[in-house]
Amino acid sequence: MSSSDCQVVSLREAARRLGLPLTSFRRIAQAEPRLQACIQPGRPAKVDLKRLLITWRQLEQADNRSLSPRQELALERRKRLWWQSRSLLLQLQEEERKFCNAEQIQNAEKEVFALLEKLMKSWAQSIAPQLLESRDAYGLMLSSINSTLQAASDQAQRNADVYQETERPVQLAMPPELPSLEVLQADIERARGGLHRLRAQQAAGEVVLVTDVTSKQFDRCRRVRDQFLALAPRLSGVAIGWRTISEAKTELITGVSTVLAAW
Repeated sequence: MSSSDCQVVSLREAARRLGLPLTSFRRIAQAEPRLQACIQPGRPAKVDLKRLLITWRQLEQADNRSLSPRQELALERRKRLWWQSRSLLLQLQEEERKFCNAEQIQNAEKEVFALLEKLMKSWAQSIAPQLLESRDAYGLMLSSINSTLQAASDQAQRNADVYQETERPVQLAMPPELPSLEVLQADIERARGGLHRLRAQQAAGEVVLVTDVTSKQFDRCRRVRDQFLALAPRLSGVAIGWRTISEAKTELITGVSTVLAAW
């Protein structure tokens, strides 16, 4: 290895030495820990070129077979297509992580609403007899509402974990025998097709940004939580006038239904 290979270079120069566009090099390096270890953090980041070239050779599983110039040219072309396909597949994964299926989100929200409705109405049924005997209706209502909301949140999270899909990692290290040019080009076209399809789905409203969904759900959860907790001071003040369990249940369920109606 020559002395020039021991130098520290910029990300752009490192990408050039590998024959990759800068964006592709960034994307592949971010997904491969061995490449990340070659990058020295900072502003701007620098790359240990000697270590990078050794790691890159390992990823390409290069060997010392004697190849004719024509064979070497064909091999280099397949290598370039391999890394191009890896970059596009990583890009597709990055974009897919930003979106979620709009219909699935709507169905999930309906499930959460049904769960919350079931638990809160069950709470109203079970807490009514206790309120008639309690000297601290406010404290009893507040603590029990908190417990019920926490139970709803825990169950909703368990339900979400069941349906969460496992993302398949993109293979970065080259296999001992590279796919043919036709297979590599087909991989590239499939990745490009996936990106085009995702953009079309976004335009049609079939997928929505995860950040938008998260923000909307956070605001809704906070609003619903506050409204349910507000039942404690509002209803505990009139609970002293309740004479029967049936009357207490009716008032509590009415309060719960009012909150749910604003969902």
